[in-house]
Amino acid sequence: MNRRQFIAMSGLSVGTLLISGCVAAPAVEAPTESNAASASADESNEPQQGGTVRVAFTGDFGDLNPWSYDVMTAAMLVLTMYEPLVRLDANFVLQPTLAESWQSSEDGLRWTFQIRQDVAFHDGSPLSAADVVYSMEQLLNPDNAYIGAQGLSFVQGMAALDESTVEFTLSSPNMDFPIILATPQTSALIAPAGSTVETLNETSLGTGPFKLKEYLPGEQAIVVRNDSYWREELPYLDEIRLLLIPESAAQVAALTSGEIDLMWQLGTESIPALENVDGVEIVEVTG
Repeated sequence: MNRRQFIAMSGLSVGTLLISGCVAAPAVEAPTESNAASASADESNEPQQGGTVRVAFTGDFGDLNPWSYDVMTAAMLVLTMYEPLVRLDANFVLQPTLAESWQSSEDGLRWTFQIRQDVAFHDGSPLSAADVVYSMEQLLNPDNAYIGAQGLSFVQGMAALDESTVEFTLSSPNMDFPIILATPQTSALIAPAGSTVETLNETSLGTGPFKLKEYLPGEQAIVVRNDSYWREELPYLDEIRLLLIPESAAQVAALTSGEIDLMWQLGTESIPALENVDGVEIVEVTG
């Protein structure tokens, strides 16, 4: 079910947030632009290199688990660092991500995905089919009780056929399998084989456009630009700071004073205090 949500932002345009991934969408794309470093917003929404976006949240992040994130705060952080095989764009069109192509067998019981060979994790190690298999196994392992496993119960098995080819075996034909893999709850974000939630809380080795710089539970998380990101010229942002500010009144004060750029999930009780503030825009989104 879609929910009405409100965000408040200062010095940022709606286009900036949509492109940067700061606004919830069917699939969160890589953060790509910011004009937060500028004294005035660039209304043309042309990509601007550099800058920092500071986002306030009321809730903590919890585990930085790429296979099971059940709060919006964790999702906002995890999705800057990890990527799925495929994704849905803003128009709900399936797009390749870590998989560059895929095809089904004639009987629809086997799906083969070709993994990009120009992608590396944040530590420089190359992405391989074995990493994809391992990450899917973590998502599907009943001992982990991840909610996304329920939507993938028809996956009987998977195997790395070579360094860049993964084959999935299904219990029954399902031509929507790639779309299911692009749905946030059932998309296995890919981490290195052998990773655990404990190690990823410390290192967060993904392939995404940002790398974890600092994680202080109950306080803040900072991600910085991945200079080796496989999508050339992206991301445009240098840094994203996610700040825990539990009280709405404190968030309003921080936004109006310029300490933060964005209030996420703005409570309706805070709207009157911001409606007539110069430079602050309130936007309703559905997610």
